[in-house]
Amino acid sequence: LWPVAARLFVYWKKRTGHKRAEWTAPRFFMVQRLLSKPDGLERALRAISGCLSDQWRVEKGLTMFEDVFETQAKLERCMAKCPKNWQPPPGYEKAPPAG
Repeated sequence: LWPVAARLFVYWKKRTGHKRAEWTAPRFFMVQRLLSKPDGLERALRAISGCLSDQWRVEKGLTMFEDVFETQAKLERCMAKCPKNWQPPPGYEKAPPAG
């Protein structure tokens, strides 16, 4: 899962502009369980999109990786803001089933 999580982090950095953010083990552990699920990568991508679609969050600077993935509640809050017409980014592939 590490390579998928690392790619997700790079995608988040590009979308949010947090260029100096670093990929760390604690950030991996935030998304490990999510990415082990069949729809986990899609849910993670939707959460990033939802976070950036929330103008209030953007204005307050609440777009850090932790603001999206630190808890289940934060993930769900961001996913709920995902635009209805959301499309996966180019190059998106569903993660293979865990196991």
